[in-house]
Amino acid sequence: SYGEYEDTWTRYMGYDPATGSKTRFAAYSSFVVVGQPPDSEKIYVVDFLKDQIDYSRQIDYLLEGNPDYGIEGFMKKYPISLCTLEKNNHGMMFTGDDRVRPWIDRGIIVPSYTGNNKLEPETGIPALGPLVEHGNLRIPYKDAADKNKSETLLVDMLEFHPVRNKCDLVMALWLATIPARQPKNQYRSFFGPGGRPLSGIRR
Repeated sequence: SYGEYEDTWTRYMGYDPATGSKTRFAAYSSFVVVGQPPDSEKIYVVDFLKDQIDYSRQIDYLLEGNPDYGIEGFMKKYPISLCTLEKNNHGMMFTGDDRVRPWIDRGIIVPSYTGNNKLEPETGIPALGPLVEHGNLRIPYKDAADKNKSETLLVDMLEFHPVRNKCDLVMALWLATIPARQPKNQYRSFFGPGGRPLSGIRR
């Protein structure tokens, strides 16, 4: 079920920020938490959120929550070993925020630019395909509530298209799985502006 994980799992999060605008043209902020057992290629979806949320509430969800709004923060709830945050466009606002900056300085939140890199077959969003095909991406489906929530993720994955339907939730899932699919001594924020790999960083 969603929210269930083993203490031995390493937990990662992908965060694709949005403007917080409530217009129908605005993108959705998306958070995806995954867990990976030791010495395993399997990646379990632990939780996700896709919603139109204003700037301050996004930070509440990202970090330690806000009881005044009934928000549980993902960092506090799970807790997360490493969060990959898309830094493109308005994502840059979050990297300079006074509440977020200490997490970046500690290396727990890692900002990454995305661009053409997200379309690369072996490291980009297409790499999620083999995870599914080999049974290594596990999505909660225990009861009716889990199935209903999972349908949102599954539909977005099926409808994803790099031009016509970019889908923030799939982006967040990809960001969450990047460190899980990298050798642990090689992972870095290896995407530079425009989605170019930073020099000197192994992939």
